[in-house]
Amino acid sequence: MKILEKLKRLFMVIEKNDNFYHECGHVIISKIFEETLIVEFVTLELATTKMHDVESLGGLKAKFAIPVSNLSIYDHDKAILSMLAGLCVDDINNNNGIINSSFYEIQTWANKFNEPRYEGDIELVISNFNAIKSTITLSWQEYISTSLKFLYGILNDNRIWETITVLRKHLKESTNHTLDNKQIDEIIIRTKFPKWVSQNKVTILKQRKNFLEN
Repeated sequence: MKILEKLKRLFMVIEKNDNFYHECGHVIISKIFEETLIVEFVTLELATTKMHDVESLGGLKAKFAIPVSNLSIYDHDKAILSMLAGLCVDDINNNNGIINSSFYEIQTWANKFNEPRYEGDIELVISNFNAIKSTITLSWQEYISTSLKFLYGILNDNRIWETITVLRKHLKESTNHTLDNKQIDEIIIRTKFPKWVSQNKVTILKQRKNFLEN
């Protein structure tokens, strides 16, 4: 029994802050909003990353579907959700899917935002929030807390988490730990993700519109 407990603790340490899960979280939320965010590739291979961004240590490479000057508050909001998704996936994975209200509290997420691990993601979150803050009435604190709660609800859905898990497996086993957009689409089309999106996308867009126009 003691050996099993030791192995269990070791497994939890190894899996904690799994970068493959983290990046797949970014990918899946971007795919939900693919009318705004175009995924080019996701990688955890340093050489591939440096070809595109010398300061990056890996991750999702995506771009807006329209010029930045034409982005609406809803487009910026989608980008923010995509960037926050990695943090949310880390929490879900590290806590076996058990998420409570403490995860939405300001002090909790503020501390996480200061971790070096999330520096690149949060820079993009702040940049996109600055683009919309004069247009919305929500404070930074209210916007982030509510958006995190929204994301935990999506990412902790069984069908979404299964898709993330499948994508993670392929990313981890792929050549150079890299998947391009075509490969990603070929993987997720065989999951429950497409049906989930068709059933929930309209509701999600309405919820975010009402939230931003509150």
